[in-house]
Amino acid sequence: MVSLTACVNHSSRSPDGPLSESPWRTDAAFFTNQVSYYDGLNNWRYSAKVGVTTPKGRDQASMDWTFADQANSIRLYGPLGLGAVRIEFDDYGVVVSDNKGVRHRGDSVQTLLDRIVGWPIPVDALSKWLFLLPEEGATFRYRLDEQARLQVLEQKGWHIEYADYKQFEGRDMPRKITATRIDSSAGAADETSMVKVRLISKRWQW
Repeated sequence: MVSLTACVNHSSRSPDGPLSESPWRTDAAFFTNQVSYYDGLNNWRYSAKVGVTTPKGRDQASMDWTFADQANSIRLYGPLGLGAVRIEFDDYGVVVSDNKGVRHRGDSVQTLLDRIVGWPIPVDALSKWLFLLPEEGATFRYRLDEQARLQVLEQKGWHIEYADYKQFEGRDMPRKITATRIDSSAGAADETSMVKVRLISKRWQW
């Protein structure tokens, strides 16, 4: 069972203003069933359209993320300026292959992805956020919608909004996920310093 720690020291407003009238919650019990389901999965596949906005510009791509045999493989392709990129990682390391076939190795998915693609995204945490879960070991808080589904999750300086729930493979999952972070290295907290990731879910398989 994953151990989750709660926090209570964030603002109650989203980067774009109030989102929900429901109270902030910090208890981990809400996630118990989803943690059990996640821990029981041996493989899964997620496909989506992804748009990323950073202080350096905007980019978009299609994403195909596969998890099998305790290893992750993410393929980014489409309008992405660098051409197709493949990211492979597990507990032993990370390999990013660019469109020229050059393989870049490291220990951090986020560091390599930022250096090669220019996307400062916490991929390890994202693998949990996609499943409506906080990453273990990091403080968090959340809000629920009127149907008692996860609507907002705040963790590690990110504000993640979930919307447009629909059935994927028999489970109610959000079609739209928007994660926003203020880039502290850019100075003032305005649109020019914001990192935003938008996911439009196309397919789930498990």
